[in-house]
Amino acid sequence: MNFLRTFARSLGGFFLGLAVFFIVIELIFLISGQGLGQALGLSWYKLNSGGLNLFQVVIQRFTFPGIWDYIVVPLLKMPAWKSLNALAILFFVMGSLLRRIPVRKKFFR
Repeated sequence: MNFLRTFARSLGGFFLGLAVFFIVIELIFLISGQGLGQALGLSWYKLNSGGLNLFQVVIQRFTFPGIWDYIVVPLLKMPAWKSLNALAILFFVMGSLLRRIPVRKKFFR
């Protein structure tokens, strides 16, 4: 359980770092007058369109297809820094909740 807590918190830190990166990029665009609020899906599509398509296929085929329509698409339409902050908060909360779950030390005697 300690590994899962550390992994969840590490993912939270990773997404928080990406969110800060996109905040800085948005501020640069705002100062230069090029616009505000580029969506995460658009950024992902510009960087790696095949990866976005693969992610969609994996979510829709191997999990419940409603996850794509009702959870992932709204996250992809949000500005990148907002959606990445939401993911960071989710993983930080998961990491703190995993600490409270009691762990049985020995399964077999």
